Amino acid sequence: MSAWIGGLWGGLAGTTIATLLVWYVFTPPRFSFALDSPTAALPILLFLVMGALFAFFFISVIEDIQAHKEAAAGAIASDRRYRDLVESANSAIVRCAMISSG
Repeated sequence: MSAWIGGLWGGLAGTTIATLLVWYVFTPPRFSFALDSPTAALPILLFLVMGALFAFFFISVIEDIQAHKEAAAGAIASDRRYRDLVESANSAIVRCAMISSG
């Protein structure tokens, strides 16, 4: 969620803060950054990596949404210009198909 609001750096900062908080409060020994064993660092590292991946994912989603909005606005503007052209034409616009023998 922090990546959605604060961008990539906000997402990475939120992930880092959450990782440190979880490590300090929930990882034994509690209320310390000490680790009981070297293997206790693996869940902490996994939490940090997953949080960073989610931040990158949300940034990608935000960029896709922006691109979609821009494309939709371009299509609406193009449709508006086409309708204005057709409505302002003084003579008829005729579409013909050429049939070739061959």
